[in-house]
Amino acid sequence: MLGHARERIAAEKRLRYDVFYVQVQAGNYARAIDYLETLLQQTADDRVSVRLAAELIENAAVPLEQRLCAARVAGRLGDPRPGVCTLPAGLDDPYWAQEIPAGIYS
Repeated sequence: MLGHARERIAAEKRLRYDVFYVQVQAGNYARAIDYLETLLQQTADDRVSVRLAAELIENAAVPLEQRLCAARVAGRLGDPRPGVCTLPAGLDDPYWAQEIPAGIYS
C-alpha cells in the first residue's frame, strides 16, 4: 500500500511541474518562470520550484533577463546552489556595494 502512495505522489509531482518542463523545452523561459511564480503563490514553501529556478540560472542557454528573473524566484526561499548565501547583517550595507570606477587595474 505504501508503494502505491509513493507512486501516486510521484505522478502528482510530475503533473505539477509538467507545464514548467514543456515551456523550458520550447524555449519559453519567461513562461516557465511565470509558472514557477504561480506555484510559489499556491505553496509558499515549494522547494522544488526554487530548485528548478536555480537550474535555469545555471543554464547558459537561458537569456540573461530570464536568468535574473529566475534568481529572484530562487532567492525567495534561499537559493539552493552551493556557495550562494545570504550575507550576515552588516555585510549587506552600501559600503560593500560601492561602485568601482572604470579604469585599468593590475
